[in-house]
Amino acid sequence: MSALKIEGLYEIKGKVLRSSVLESGKSAARITVHMGTCGISSGAADILQVFKEELKSSKRKDISVTTSGCAGICNREPLITVERVGEEPVKYADVTKEKAREIFRSTWSRGKGCPSGFSRGGGTEGDGFRRAPFREDGEDPHTRDIPFFGMQNPVVMKNRD
Repeated sequence: MSALKIEGLYEIKGKVLRSSVLESGKSAARITVHMGTCGISSGAADILQVFKEELKSSKRKDISVTTSGCAGICNREPLITVERVGEEPVKYADVTKEKAREIFRSTWSRGKGCPSGFSRGGGTEGDGFRRAPFREDGEDPHTRDIPFFGMQNPVVMKNRD
């Protein structure tokens, strides 16, 4: 096997970037299960399996389920991020199998708003999770608007959103 040259790496990078972009009309949503060591030890592998099962049974081709490393809130794992075309990403913390099913179903069946029992900031209602205040326009806050993340200067995880 020959050594990979820099041009080959750029080609691979381009394919990965093109496959990860949500495009209106092609990809409705992407669900990312954060699978850092903290997530795996908290049950993220089970959550990933639930999303795969839901995707298969829904027969949807415009939703993708993917994984990534740690998102930076290790004490709130399992953690997922839902991205929909034209919307800011939404993070959900302390995800259980039941919550994962509800999140999946609401990702492609709802209009605006969060699944019942979930807050816009990523935690569940009344769980004491510090979240960013709702914006007056009703949109979900961006990660940088959440106090925990807002003062951080990510270096290794600069592309986490």
